[in-house]
Amino acid sequence: MKKVIVSILLIITVFNLISPIISYATTDSGNTTDASEEEYNNLINGETRPITSNGKTREEKLVVAPTLGGATANVLSSIINAIFFTVSSALSALVSDSTQAYAFTIYDAVFNEIPTFDANYLTSSNNTNNIHLKIKEQVEIWYGAIRRIAIALSLCVLIYVGIRMAISTVSEDKARYKKMLIGWIQGFILIFFMHYIILFSTVLAKSILDLIKLIPVNKSAETKIFWTTFVKMLGSGGWDALSTSMVYWILVFYQVKFFMLYAKRMLSIAFLIIISPLITVTYPMDKIGDGRAQAFTNWFQEFEVNVFIQPLHALLYGMFFMSASDVIARAPILAAIFFMGLSRGEKVVKGIFNARGMKSIHSMGKGKKKK
Repeated sequence: MKKVIVSILLIITVFNLISPIISYATTDSGNTTDASEEEYNNLINGETRPITSNGKTREEKLVVAPTLGGATANVLSSIINAIFFTVSSALSALVSDSTQAYAFTIYDAVFNEIPTFDANYLTSSNNTNNIHLKIKEQVEIWYGAIRRIAIALSLCVLIYVGIRMAISTVSEDKARYKKMLIGWIQGFILIFFMHYIILFSTVLAKSILDLIKLIPVNKSAETKIFWTTFVKMLGSGGWDALSTSMVYWILVFYQVKFFMLYAKRMLSIAFLIIISPLITVTYPMDKIGDGRAQAFTNWFQEFEVNVFIQPLHALLYGMFFMSASDVIARAPILAAIFFMGLSRGEKVVKGIFNARGMKSIHSMGKGKKKK
């Protein structure tokens, strides 16, 4: 018997949490009359209708009394909305390059429209952003210093190889150090060609990105989706407010994700450029074992993934918003699903460069190394 009573009470409680009380309020007397579910579905909350009775016309307004569950959901969503709105505003403030109002968008990140995230350090540009200029200056200084250190270390390696070849009496050792000498020559030449590899990759990626920018994409589409969702969220209440807010939370989450993704990309490319001359020092040692320069190969793959992930993101973004912008405007959840897939685009670039095990930016996710 107790189980039956508890079950009934539970059902009543759940019903009260999710079932709204629908009625009509008469504007002249304040009296209310019950409304049917069909009338609720056909009318918008707060809509009025004219009612004629005894030769007099009055208006009745559809009223939906909030439930306990709806009120709780409304309060919780309002608190969380304030947090997400603050985060979104903070992202905009962090990358704003002027005193004018600016709203951070994923479009600006993938199309290199944010001066702070510009990772073209060895090419000339009109970027006057202070952060970019500081990093670019340090990259140039440290790259030059590391290259001089790499040259000195390479000469030390040459002396070592020469001594070992001179004192070796076994033919196998001589052949081994002869192979190491050939690798040293290749690595030493590579020191002076490394910046050309970097320049070629960055210029090629920038050229591809400039071509992709020719795709007719509405730049304001993403901003419109965010603000439409935000306004709808503010204008709704109860469970409707919670469901709309969840879409807004997902959109802001991917804003944060791409913000961190491109901030990490910016720093990763700077670091990879700085250490690139040191990779050539290990070149002869790597070549001795299996004839492959693992350190250089890993560096090259990681650098290319970081550089070419941006044109890939831009291409996917442009194609999607060009073909589905109208649909997305009516269903913002599709934008959230698209950003989810876009953030995994790095896998495509890694497949192209056979770099599945690299973890340079890795779409801010967890990856598995190739076995």
